[in-house]
Amino acid sequence: MELKGKINDLEDRIDNMKMLAHGKERDRRRMALTIQHVTSEDIKDSRLFRPVGRCFLLTSGDSLVEQFNAECKAIVEELPKLQAAIQDLESRKDKTQNELLEMMRGGSAK
Repeated sequence: MELKGKINDLEDRIDNMKMLAHGKERDRRRMALTIQHVTSEDIKDSRLFRPVGRCFLLTSGDSLVEQFNAECKAIVEELPKLQAAIQDLESRKDKTQNELLEMMRGGSAK
């Protein structure tokens, strides 16, 4: 029963890590589209605002692009670490499942 609990815990952690990785990837794509839109010629003369708490402050397009580029870079650096953690958890889950199967086979052989 302890091994089944461990397997369930690992599955929950894997699901949480996968959701986190998908969210980070979605944020990266959203920022890339925003950068593409902000740097387009169509809105060069438009006023841009960035959120601050419950209000918005006027900002330049360059500072907004710079901020989004920094956030995208951080996400790109973090995604491989998340993928490695997911693979590690999956291998630990597989190992635990194999232990459980071996234990069940050993118990049924007697």
